[in-house]
Amino acid sequence: MRGTNSGATITVTLTSTPMNGNELIAVISNEGTGQTVSSISETGVTQWAKVVSGKSSSNQAEVEIWKAENVQGASKTVTITLSGTPAYGGSADVLEYSGLATSGSTDQTANTSGAGISAATGTTPTTTNANELWLGGISSYLSATSGPTNGFTLIDGSSTGTSGITSVLEKIVSSTGTASSGVSVYNNWWAGCIATFEAASSTTTTSSTSSTSSTSTTSTTSSTTTGPSTNTFNVHAGATQVIVTVLWTGTGTASVQISGPGGTPTLSESGAVIYDQISYISSSSTPTNIHRVTFTLSPSPTSAQTWTALVTLSATYTITIEVS
Repeated sequence: MRGTNSGATITVTLTSTPMNGNELIAVISNEGTGQTVSSISETGVTQWAKVVSGKSSSNQAEVEIWKAENVQGASKTVTITLSGTPAYGGSADVLEYSGLATSGSTDQTANTSGAGISAATGTTPTTTNANELWLGGISSYLSATSGPTNGFTLIDGSSTGTSGITSVLEKIVSSTGTASSGVSVYNNWWAGCIATFEAASSTTTTSSTSSTSSTSTTSTTSSTTTGPSTNTFNVHAGATQVIVTVLWTGTGTASVQISGPGGTPTLSESGAVIYDQISYISSSSTPTNIHRVTFTLSPSPTSAQTWTALVTLSATYTITIEVS
């Protein structure tokens, strides 16, 4: 979920209360004159800590990644305090993950900075754990970003109504390697950083967003409709997760449920990992909404199957289903 700055404060309100035992990760950026994150506060959470940061040589672009491991009794409101008010604005995305190590989850980090139309996160040393979440952040100026590299998914990179753009890049992997990504940006100063997070032993990391795996087959279907809909999709043998993304403009609240053959099993949003974003284009009062639900398939099917996804929403929307 995203928030933008009001003065030196960024407030992010999550759609649902974080589940006990999950990890919260914040990617915060600003475009100003050297402002940094002073602190993050959240009722019930005292363990917010900075993981890595990056800053341009001009001091205009600054980006940080923070984490709160193994949260218990966390509230929905996250308050980020900056060291001052950034001249060109700041924003933050707060994401919730299950399946990460409950302590000492950070493995490798890197950062870099520069100027021009191609921004990067930096490149980490080789990771020490095969099953990891790789998460990068980039601070850039003025225009929405695009074109994530190295198999990463661009979770956020849209215009926030200010000149400061936060890009969030995610990849879930099942083998070791050096983590890095990048995006295309407006020709100006930028800064990037990246961190890798280890999965808990004998678990699969599930994401608040789309993911990729170096060893799995991924299939994607997409369609546009209005009102409640039932959507069929194919699930291959050995699939471990289904990600359903609903995009719409305007008001309304979406919910998603998926079902296997004959309705067994039926998986609801309860207990699933959910990512929501509401954003506004500058000078517009109409929001653009993203509702993304990651369902874990356990056990994985042993043969190819046809599943259904039930989406409840009164607006016109696009639904994308990714199976991996």
